[in-house]
Formats: sequence, C-alpha cells, structure tokens
Amino acid sequence: MKIFVTVGKKDRAGPKDLVGALIKEVGLEKAQIGRIDLRESFALVEVAPAAADTVVRRLTGVTIKGRRVAARLDRG
Repeated sequence: MKIFVTVGKKDRAGPKDLVGALIKEVGLEKAQIGRIDLRESFALVEVAPAAADTVVRRLTGVTIKGRRVAARLDRG
C-alpha cells in the first residue's frame, strides 16, 4: 500500500531519511518497505499492507529533517 508523507526534496529529505524513520520510529523491518517516490513537497512510500495503519499512526508527528510530518493512506 502507498503512504503519503508530507516531507520531500525541498526539505532536503532523502529515501534514507524515510527508511530510517520507518525502521526506528515505526518499527518496520526492511522487507516491509517497498519503493519510495520522493517528490518536491511530499513522498509516496510503499509498505506491506498489514503494516499500513501502523505506519500512518506512528509516523504522523515524527520529525524528519527538522520537519514534523503527517502520514496518511494515499488516495491514488
């Protein structure tokens, strides 16, 4: 499933920053993390469907590159 995250290139965030937050803050394993599509002002992160709700709940409010992020299921 895709998760919309409110941090992007303009925040100087990279895929490693998102992977680090997902592993350390959310508690995911690397195998549960898929493709990361980093855009200018947001990122789309693919995660295992079983972990999607947990990712949204635990990633919201986490600080990545000095910015508090909000996460939600991508609406497509």
